[in-house]
Amino acid sequence: MGKTDSINDRRVDVYLGSVAEKREWADAADEADMSLSNFVQACVKYALAQGGPDFLETGGAAGDLQELRDELHSKQNTIEEKEVMIEKLKTELKKYRTQPFLDEDFEGQRQFDTDLIAVLKDSGTIRSEELLRQLDVDSQNVDLIQGVKGQLEQLEQYGLVEETVHGWKWVG
Repeated sequence: MGKTDSINDRRVDVYLGSVAEKREWADAADEADMSLSNFVQACVKYALAQGGPDFLETGGAAGDLQELRDELHSKQNTIEEKEVMIEKLKTELKKYRTQPFLDEDFEGQRQFDTDLIAVLKDSGTIRSEELLRQLDVDSQNVDLIQGVKGQLEQLEQYGLVEETVHGWKWVG
């Protein structure tokens, strides 16, 4: 039995995902100065000589990748939850620190918000709304707004800031 007689026994049909993919393989075969059939044979022989593709390992890697994606998603949710909690705690801390400025009968030492002072010094003149925005004060949090206002009034009494028609100005 000659080569022509055994052609059907030696034949392997390969269907690629697209015509473009076949064109890519044909171009690569042309660059290697080979027929497409010989090029594919050479690639398969090379892959087998390298130990061949380990499809089980590849499948396992895909499973590992999905596991890692799920873990990443879980950790991202945890981070988001913690960021929300941090923001709540920051707001509570701001409320606590501004409390002495809300009590007119407060006796003792008051500590000014260093962020407030830094914003005032860096801004030249700044409107109250912009000041509150830069301090990350929620516009619905009346107590916190009143606390910032109390600090501004105290700073004004000390001659460190003044309220102008354009907003608050650091003069100290």
